[in-house]
Amino acid sequence: MNKERKYYLICWVLLLALFNVICFVIPSEVGGINKYSGAFWPCYGFITAAFIIHLIFMIIIMQKQQSRIRTSMVLVSFIELLLMAAAGGICMAIPFVPAWIGIIVCAVILVFSIIFMIGTKAAGENAVAANAELNRKTGFMRELIDDAQHLQAKAQTAESKAAAKKIYDAIRYSDLTSDEAFAQEERAIMKQISELGVLMDNGATGETIESKTGELLSLIEERNQKCMANKRNRV
Repeated sequence: MNKERKYYLICWVLLLALFNVICFVIPSEVGGINKYSGAFWPCYGFITAAFIIHLIFMIIIMQKQQSRIRTSMVLVSFIELLLMAAAGGICMAIPFVPAWIGIIVCAVILVFSIIFMIGTKAAGENAVAANAELNRKTGFMRELIDDAQHLQAKAQTAESKAAAKKIYDAIRYSDLTSDEAFAQEERAIMKQISELGVLMDNGATGETIESKTGELLSLIEERNQKCMANKRNRV
């Protein structure tokens, strides 16, 4: 059980208990009017059912939600339960206040709560889906950035270190969003980085490193140009 659900259950039990205390601790007869007469029991059953429905909905909705979203839901739900306990308890305990007012108040709170929870769940699912899609589109370029960082670690000479830094900066400041339109260029960049790493491991000359670096930078620039053109075409 996650901690947010545990806190919600604690609040639910306490506030349901508070509602019952308000209902039954106050004397049954006030000002010559018996509070148990009339619609007391139907109203009591409805308000208790509202608490139970709130509990069931919260348990279902909170499943597989992000921790931040669950925390927000618990805070709002705590306020909702508190209002239900207060409004329902007062209307049930005081004979001069019509019990149906408590039903209306609790019904309004319950409906608002269900709408809020459904909306929050939908928003959370959309956010998760959007993040997953973004990670999918940027995953390849982040991998290229990692490869460029490893290339910097391999560089031993001043020329190779300067070349590795140029490549790293060029990839790092590129648009991270990948697309099939320029996937070929991205695969070629990855291959060239691997080949340059082999050259550095084998102690290639500065001229060879510089030539390979030039090819790589041209590929990166070509990929970036296609990326910008692809975005313009979608506008």
